[in-house]
Amino acid sequence: MHVPTCFTRLAVGAALCAAVGTSQAAYYSATLPEFSGAGPYNAYPVAESVGTFTFSIGGGEVVTAATISGTFGNTAFPNTALSDMQADGITVASCASTADACWTAQTPTPWTYNFLAADFGIFADGQVDFVALQTGNYTNRVGASKLEIWTQAVPEPETYALMLAGLGALGMVARRRKQQG
Repeated sequence: MHVPTCFTRLAVGAALCAAVGTSQAAYYSATLPEFSGAGPYNAYPVAESVGTFTFSIGGGEVVTAATISGTFGNTAFPNTALSDMQADGITVASCASTADACWTAQTPTPWTYNFLAADFGIFADGQVDFVALQTGNYTNRVGASKLEIWTQAVPEPETYALMLAGLGALGMVARRRKQQG
């Protein structure tokens, strides 16, 4: 028995549509304004809240990538005190030495951190606390900071059923071709 080519194409199409049809990516972004701390302090470390990023990730979505970026120094002052920038306790940038550009710069020093998959749990509650942990004298100064999150929809069970049906149809076609050949 010959299986029509259109049936084969239909089965392949159904399997592919099920695999990618319901997965749509989403993008979320939140920004905090420039920050100048209260320092200088004589005892370290001192944690100063830069602010809280807030966002709302839709149900049925999982985080696939996330970055945070900003500058050491802002428009008022191009440099900062020695400090670690932390997002929900994860160190995302560090101005660790008085020899670093972040401390000596004549213009703000940019930094970017790409979150690891192991870090994605911090996004579950829809907010990320951003803190400057001062580790040296003078004053923390931070430019505008931006958090970016990319998500992917989690396929629903019906999608898996459709994909399995398409793969089953492909298996039937292959078996019939083998029996005929």
